[in-house]
Amino acid sequence: MKGLAVALSVLFFAGVAWGKAVISIPAEVEVTKDWITLGEIAHIQGDNPGQVLELRGVSLGRAPLPGSHRFISRGRIEARLKGVELHCPLRVKVSRASQRIPAAKVAEIVSRYLRGRLPFADRVKILNLRVRGNVILPRGPWDYLVLERSGRPLGKVSLAILFRCQGHQRRALVEAEVKAWAKVAVASRRLPRYHILQEGDVRLEERELSHLLGFVTDPRQLLGKRTKVSIPHGTVLRWDQVEIPPVVKRGKVVTMVLETPCIRATALGVAVEDGRRGEVIRVENLSSHREVFAEVLDRSTVRVSLF
Repeated sequence: MKGLAVALSVLFFAGVAWGKAVISIPAEVEVTKDWITLGEIAHIQGDNPGQVLELRGVSLGRAPLPGSHRFISRGRIEARLKGVELHCPLRVKVSRASQRIPAAKVAEIVSRYLRGRLPFADRVKILNLRVRGNVILPRGPWDYLVLERSGRPLGKVSLAILFRCQGHQRRALVEAEVKAWAKVAVASRRLPRYHILQEGDVRLEERELSHLLGFVTDPRQLLGKRTKVSIPHGTVLRWDQVEIPPVVKRGKVVTMVLETPCIRATALGVAVEDGRRGEVIRVENLSSHREVFAEVLDRSTVRVSLF
């Protein structure tokens, strides 16, 4: 009886044994990820869900770059599979799903970026825009980063646009000529050297900016500043032509203040050089005739440090 039971059990389990998995792969397939898996390129049939799931995760190597393809031989696929029924050609063409960023889209991005860099301009013209580089990315959401190579958004400009998607990066190079017009500060009359600028010294005039450097678009920022050089009438004012006037002038007698947690002492000194508020200048002590370094506090006071 015992032998009969064993025989029956063997027959029972043999009757429910899992069938062989059947795998079908077409001659041309497309993948979307960095690695080629059997589940993405093949149709897998089988009675054993666990076996099917395991087969779907079998890797067949790295996927080609977006927009490219590679071939996988039937022998390579068979070497990764055991105990299955495989239907596929002698070699399978595997292509990588991709998207192309057209030159017109790159130009649109650059145009928007350059105009955003010139918010003070009344008019902007972008001429002779050229895009170099074939931007092919994986399918999916992408973003970009604009890198300026020329340093300023006027005249002849050169930019690199770095596109990113799913860990892949592609670059487009762009060259263009940018012209812009805006109202800038112009000398209303001849301004002598060391002249303190006041209302009436400056007016606004529209100029083309591509050949200008350091121009000023808000005349109010110039008021109270001092010219460093003589400026002819009608000249476009530049930031390097003006400076904050010194609070203390060379030769002026000032009060020297020395403060510590324990004492406060004062003495008279004479400024050896011009100084603006917050600057450290040389001051000669009128009593000892020794020079010390002191920070300018106001028109008549400097603070001496022991260190």
